[in-house]
Amino acid sequence: MSVSFTLVFSFLSISLLILIYSIRARRKTVKVSALFFWQDSRKSYNKQSLYKRFFKDKLFYLHIAVLLFLLLALLQFSQNKTFTGSTGQRLILIMDVSASMKTLEGGKSRLEVAKENALALLENFQGPDVMIMSSGRPAGMVLPFSSDRAEIRNAINDLRAEDTAADIQEAVLRVKPYFRDGDNIYLFSDGASSNLSSIIDETPHLSFVPSGQTGENTGIQTLEIFRQEYSGYATAGVSLKNFGSSKISSTVDLLYNGKVIDARRIEIPSGEEKDIYFDRVPSVPGNITARLNHNDAFTPDNYRYAVQSLPVPRSVLLVTRNNFFLKRFLDQLKNHDVTVMDPGAYETEITAERGNKYDTCIYNSYVPPVEICRASAYINPGQNIYGVSWGTKHIVPGDLYALREHPVMLHTDFSDVRIRRSRMVRSFEGQALLGSSGSPLIIASYQQHKKRIIFGFDIMESNFPVSVNFPVFFTNLLNWLDPHRDDGEKNNIYSGDAFIHFLPEKPGAGTKAVVKSPDGRETSIDIDEGRLIFSDTGLAGIYKVMLGNREMEFAVNIRPSESDIKPAGHNSSPEELKGPGRITFLSSFKIWKVLGILALLLLLSEKKLREKLLS
Repeated sequence: MSVSFTLVFSFLSISLLILIYSIRARRKTVKVSALFFWQDSRKSYNKQSLYKRFFKDKLFYLHIAVLLFLLLALLQFSQNKTFTGSTGQRLILIMDVSASMKTLEGGKSRLEVAKENALALLENFQGPDVMIMSSGRPAGMVLPFSSDRAEIRNAINDLRAEDTAADIQEAVLRVKPYFRDGDNIYLFSDGASSNLSSIIDETPHLSFVPSGQTGENTGIQTLEIFRQEYSGYATAGVSLKNFGSSKISSTVDLLYNGKVIDARRIEIPSGEEKDIYFDRVPSVPGNITARLNHNDAFTPDNYRYAVQSLPVPRSVLLVTRNNFFLKRFLDQLKNHDVTVMDPGAYETEITAERGNKYDTCIYNSYVPPVEICRASAYINPGQNIYGVSWGTKHIVPGDLYALREHPVMLHTDFSDVRIRRSRMVRSFEGQALLGSSGSPLIIASYQQHKKRIIFGFDIMESNFPVSVNFPVFFTNLLNWLDPHRDDGEKNNIYSGDAFIHFLPEKPGAGTKAVVKSPDGRETSIDIDEGRLIFSDTGLAGIYKVMLGNREMEFAVNIRPSESDIKPAGHNSSPEELKGPGRITFLSSFKIWKVLGILALLLLLSEKKLREKLLS
């Protein structure tokens, strides 16, 4: 029953009760010979008539109490959970077990709240079967359709949040083959970092049951290790972001093989990012951890892990007429075999067969007749190449924009870089890493299994070579272009991704490896055709792989998007998110039933109370 109807009904009922008592309290009219003896009594009665008629009548209080209890019972008060959707034959539950569901609010995690909501819904569901699907990465079947309520409750209670990202779209696609007309699909999630509105719009029978309130969080987004080829050390670059509404002050520790080797104090304003660098990091195999010492609702992203492996020697070819800065930079790289030649020598000496010896080629103000490397950088090519169409030269405005999340642009700042002029880009295929309001300046392309970086300007017509960004940028560039890059990247993966390692020598039949997870759990896996595959990477941290007397490590990290824990609907009304139909399911403890019982007991006690008053 609606609240407005109950209020109107309450007013009419109480008014009727007062009217009844008013009629019952009226005196019978009789004729008397004189009023002399009645005047004092009548004056006293007129002054206290309202008090006498109602407030001294204990039965009036009794009836008011009975009426109030009955009216409250009509409101059907209960310890309830309100969900959206429509009734149906079967129930399909999609449970979000991603990292953001570990967020603590009010002493409970968001997953615990979601499980309580799911159990409350289950208790009031009258259909025959229930199916449970998780929306972690990857999405997976938790329980096929079952009518065993104990089995369903146990499956819900056994759910645990992992450090993976949510893949709600995949979970919805997985349940669609099981869906039939009349079924209900309920999504229990915080909806953080997902395009929930579009998913609900595309799935008419999906109803969203939200969890979570806060968006206050600061986390480590990336941990990148840059080898200082000229010094024998490495630099650790740590990127942090404050997703909260107020500035935070804290410290960041850097650990090498579990021991603190450096620390930095930081302040990050609301909504901003901050990059910090740790120099003189040992550039030898080992694991590195960045740790943010800040307590908030979501702590898993306070850690970031990386594993260093032995560097793979790389062969670089630089073709240029004259570029002192590039030559000087490449000469300082200790782990690179660098060859420098002018365009004339290139065209006479280099063939496709000889080109196989080079991993990366850098062409400065020159476009070769034949591309010989698997990855190349073109600086100021001056003609249309690989999907990039150039126009005339123009003056470059001072306001530059950068695609900072791209690996080539990590830990760079072009705010002080000034470029005299560049060529206009009519059209291009790829990503604009750097640009101005006029045109892209640096483009990253990946076509036909080849990586390319293309500059639209001559670096000698800028202050870029003398900025602190120059060595960082070109180190990133060589790392991204490096064909051997995957060999190092495979040791640093995201939660939920598979770790794949190819052994240099094919082991014998029946060979097994043991993988030790960060929580100490050990898993034995088979080696298939010289390939080790381990997919149980739901927990972030350092994993150890033991194969005979060999031991190696790999790092698993939370995806940066999981740090944005702001739940869906934080800036939206519930009607925008919850889907089409609506129904309220109540938990087992119905307060309105207790109120109805109390009203009945009071009515039964009226007879004894009346007898007591009249005696």
